[in-house]
Amino acid sequence: MGYLVKRCISLLLIILFVSVSMRIRAASSIEIVIDGDVSDWDIAGISSVYVDPVGDTEAWSRNASIVGVGSTAEPPEVVEANDKCRDLKALYITCDKNWIYIRLDVARLYSGWSEVSGKMVDDTLIFYSNVSCYHMYFDAVPGGQSSSAQATDMDFAEGDFLWDFNIQFDAAWDGITYSRPFLQFPDWSGVSVEDFAVDLGNSAFEMRLNRTFIESRINAPLTTLKIFVGSIKQGEPTGQWGIWPHSFDPQHPGCPGEAGWGTCGPELDRGHDFADWMPNEAVIEPPRGEWWEDWNSHFLGPPITVELAAVVIPVHDIAIIGITPSPTEAFVEDEVTVSVTVKNSGTITESLTLKLYYDGNLIESRNLTLSPGESLSVSFTWKTTGLRAGEYTLRAEVPAVSGETNTADNVRTLAYQLKERVPFPITWIIAVAVVVIVVLAILAVYLLRVRRKV
Repeated sequence: MGYLVKRCISLLLIILFVSVSMRIRAASSIEIVIDGDVSDWDIAGISSVYVDPVGDTEAWSRNASIVGVGSTAEPPEVVEANDKCRDLKALYITCDKNWIYIRLDVARLYSGWSEVSGKMVDDTLIFYSNVSCYHMYFDAVPGGQSSSAQATDMDFAEGDFLWDFNIQFDAAWDGITYSRPFLQFPDWSGVSVEDFAVDLGNSAFEMRLNRTFIESRINAPLTTLKIFVGSIKQGEPTGQWGIWPHSFDPQHPGCPGEAGWGTCGPELDRGHDFADWMPNEAVIEPPRGEWWEDWNSHFLGPPITVELAAVVIPVHDIAIIGITPSPTEAFVEDEVTVSVTVKNSGTITESLTLKLYYDGNLIESRNLTLSPGESLSVSFTWKTTGLRAGEYTLRAEVPAVSGETNTADNVRTLAYQLKERVPFPITWIIAVAVVVIVVLAILAVYLLRVRRKV
């Protein structure tokens, strides 16, 4: 009995190991697609580089004395919604040789927020979106920036962090959609991030950045990123700066929306304007009250550190690159050798099935394993017995492997001609045989006469 129990336990462990292995293999074969559905990140097993465990904005958003200074107080029915939108939850970073992929999770997202707060201006009620902006700052080059321009309400020169590029975007800026992120550099130049999507169901943003483009701008390879992320409460719809972020620090509630820069003073300095930030343990020192200091707070670190070289997204791409029959034409009843060349153009060793058809009829299939970059020619034998003369379509096919998105080259076809073999007529065979017999008989008689004369 004990032996049987041990065997059963061993069998269960083996099944569990195989199951886990298959899950790991399936997870590693998923690629990230920027499509507004971040579930592929989870399926691929890509871990977040930082998770914010604290809902920092909740107490601040519910405090009317804080929200009401320097910004119109929010209606009670949207306080909680705005609070959740500003609350950062997790940051994911991964990459391949061409792209950097970024996912930012928040507590909750909404769409179409164009009239959630209002303010009376000259006896006119003005509505404006009262949700969040998001800023992500990246330090990629040790030793500093190419320019001293700040382009931010935060001064990053105080600690071991000098940003080389940042990403800024706004939730429901136009009241209908989420604005496309803006990739900015310290020289104030920038470019729109085209590969961007919003997953409302999972309250997440995802995007990808052109790695080569960024490296060309910062003139350095991307190997390590130090990152600071902040969510920002938008400000007043009027004033010198229009819609502008305002402080959300309880100790430094910020200037009124109409105040010009340099006019606040220590008692009303803006402080930092971040409602929440990652990493949660980062230290941010408020402005010190001087002329320029009433604008900038000071980031003292630490940032989030990500090693890009250690994170690679697998690429899955199988292609049929050739199909060659021999002979080039054949007669019915012949055997035709068809050579099919298949290549693994991806970065992962793949197990695949190569199939060859004629006019939709399976000739043969082969199970193959190809290493990254490997090509293999496989020979099939096509027996044409019982077929009629005419043109046939040879079709080589490899079903898409898990995670493969480029499937246009998984199929290749070729037209092939089978000829009718014309049989030699029986009457001609008989006639030739008779002629041969007669000739041989005459020759025999002739030789016999010659011998008698001798």
